[in-house]
Amino acid sequence: MSAVVDDQRCFGTLPRRSLVQMGLSGLGSLALPDLLRLESEAASRTGRSPGGKSIIVLWLWG
Repeated sequence: MSAVVDDQRCFGTLPRRSLVQMGLSGLGSLALPDLLRLESEAASRTGRSPGGKSIIVLWLWG
């Protein structure tokens, strides 16, 4: 009977990496409005917009 219950609860496997990615994207979407608000408040206090930033993006497969 317990094997039947386990089969009913598990509709498919979700890899750990996908679970972490979904969790972090959800957390990032919750933090984004506050980040943008704080950035605009800082720009209004100094009277100028924040300067550009240089970044290097590396795509590593694996």
